[in-house]
Amino acid sequence: MSVFAMHSRNRRIITPEIIVKHQAGLGNLDRNVLVDELALDLLIDGEEPPDPTQIPAIVNKLQSVIANYMRGLAGGEFQINAEDILQATNQALAESDGTPWPYPEGENAHAFIVHGLYEEIVQQPSNIFETRIFPDGSERYIPIGKGMWKACLHALRKKIHLIIDT
Repeated sequence: MSVFAMHSRNRRIITPEIIVKHQAGLGNLDRNVLVDELALDLLIDGEEPPDPTQIPAIVNKLQSVIANYMRGLAGGEFQINAEDILQATNQALAESDGTPWPYPEGENAHAFIVHGLYEEIVQQPSNIFETRIFPDGSERYIPIGKGMWKACLHALRKKIHLIIDT
């Protein structure tokens, strides 16, 4: 059983907005108040710095996505390993900088399977939300920002390297 499957088995995935909204006090919620139009512009442009307290929950979510993908392959002819997961993660990082991974035309079946994992990973930012209080006082759910996404992919990559290096 893979490390990714062990981490996600029998565990509820807690998305970042749940952590922000339900922590004791308002420490994180205060940090998520957009106090002016400049803060709003940084958020919209994806230049807002990542909140390191949120990264572990998002990495756990990514591990769950990977484990689910691997379960879908179970018993089939093709499997993926840590190096394949690393390749898909590295390509997701490249896409976060504007370089998408082209669809593997004419490649072997294994390349299509690894590319499928990449596609699962790069869809996740639109499925993970944070709450923010906007300058008009309204609280809104927004997809995680580009900086947070990249920080999470780097953290996931570190975990994969730990598996490969052991």
